[in-house]
Amino acid sequence: EYGKIALFTPDELKNASGQMSFLSDLPLAAARDGETDRGEKFKKGKEEKNENESGERNPRGINAEQEAAADSKARVTAVVPGRGKTFTLVERIVRLVESGVKPAEITAVTFTVKAAAEMRERLSARLKKAAEKITVGTFHSICFSFLKDEFVLANPAFMLKTAAEVVAEYGIKLASRKFLNHVSAVKNGKETETDAAAEYNRRLRAAGMLDYDDLISEALKRKIKGKQFRYLHVDEFQDVNPAQYELIRLWLGEEGRLFAIGDPDQAIYGFRGANARCFERLLQDE
Repeated sequence: EYGKIALFTPDELKNASGQMSFLSDLPLAAARDGETDRGEKFKKGKEEKNENESGERNPRGINAEQEAAADSKARVTAVVPGRGKTFTLVERIVRLVESGVKPAEITAVTFTVKAAAEMRERLSARLKKAAEKITVGTFHSICFSFLKDEFVLANPAFMLKTAAEVVAEYGIKLASRKFLNHVSAVKNGKETETDAAAEYNRRLRAAGMLDYDDLISEALKRKIKGKQFRYLHVDEFQDVNPAQYELIRLWLGEEGRLFAIGDPDQAIYGFRGANARCFERLLQDE
């Protein structure tokens, strides 16, 4: 039976049971002189060596906590890191491929295009051609890859023009950009839908277009999933909003495995409905 680590203290790490694994405070993989996130000092010499639990030198340069995360066999593994999180996530994926998992069944989700590009680069360096079959992208880019044959992503000029028309027709005292902020807040569950927002959405669909926030809701509506999500990895999990969380559950299904990595104390996408309580939901749902 796999370790269930529900909270983030050493005693709880030792005494847990179940199918979910929570692992906390991943130190830097290759330590430098200076302070860690815990305020501890790294010094060169014997203390800096990367060794596994048996005291043997680890040729991959991975410490014990990262080793536990990378090798977790739990259906859901949630990692709350210090530093070295991208290293750990990449190491996890590399080990899956080396163990015989098909690259086409692996997905890594990031929150920015830059982070996705970095992830692809690291995977390519480790896995060469095999990395090309792994799905890497943001929630929105992955959803759009399924929807692009039916919809066009609305450009800012069209969105502003449509917003201006709706604002004028409904007599709303808002600038077009402010109105678009309202529409986005509605789609992310932060504000109640208005007739004007509904009309704006109707006009976008009539033009065969989706805006940025529509991509996830449309993917949920169509229950878009596939074999590429069998081994699902989500970086910056603390920034997941309720709609994205539902998408994760959809992709995970009954047979999938989730590796979520993030810090509940560092949520930065609150303006799009992000809520670090997604870690609590993982506990409840599993």
